[in-house]
Formats: sequence, structure tokens, C-alpha cells
Amino acid sequence: VFSTHVMEQAEKLCETITLINQGNIVVEGDLQSLKTRFGKNAVKIEFSGDGSFLNSMSSVRKALVYENSAELELEPKTPMRDVLRAVSDRLDVRSFQVQEPSLNSIFLEVVGKEYDPGQNGGAR
Repeated sequence: VFSTHVMEQAEKLCETITLINQGNIVVEGDLQSLKTRFGKNAVKIEFSGDGSFLNSMSSVRKALVYENSAELELEPKTPMRDVLRAVSDRLDVRSFQVQEPSLNSIFLEVVGKEYDPGQNGGAR
């Protein structure tokens, strides 16, 4: 048994997770299953070129576009190969990586508010 408020520690050290908020179990299970369950169908792309069009792609629900990279949350069931093809037609893609949700982002989604380690939240 390992108890911490530092989600990154729990994510690195634990295979099975129990998330607690205000003394109540809010989610528990195998870490990889939880990441799959709460995944947002997201990718991180590193590229050269003008990525401003990424915000307007029909398969993109939300985009954070930076100078040479972007984080894209895709519409459900969007095939990654279609996104890669569309992006590589217009940009020089250096990296295309499927993103799993962090344990902290899962916690935030479940409790629906900002995580404050002093508020009885945590991972065990």
C-alpha cells in the first residue's frame, strides 16, 4: 500500500489505483484500464510549418497550437491514421504521439474541480 497526494509518484510506482476525494473512493482499478477508460483520443504533434489550420480540422475537438507543436483532442472514434495523413499533407511532421491522460487529469475529471492536495484528495 502506497499513499500520496503526488499523482505523478502514484502513476510511476503503482499498477492498481484508488482515488479518494473527501474520504470517499471516487474511482479505482488497474492504472492502464483507467487511462483507457478516461482517455480523450488525443495526440501531440511536433512539426515544422504553419499549424494554424489544426484548429479548424473537422476531426479536432480542441487544439492547443504552439509554434512548432500542437496538442489535439480528437472527436471520438477518429482514426489516428486519418489525422496523421491530413497533418502530414500540410506540415513536416517530426513526431506524432498518442497521449494518455495523466492520473491527475483523471482525478480532475472525476471530481470536477481543481485538485488541491490539502483537501483530502489523493491516490493510494
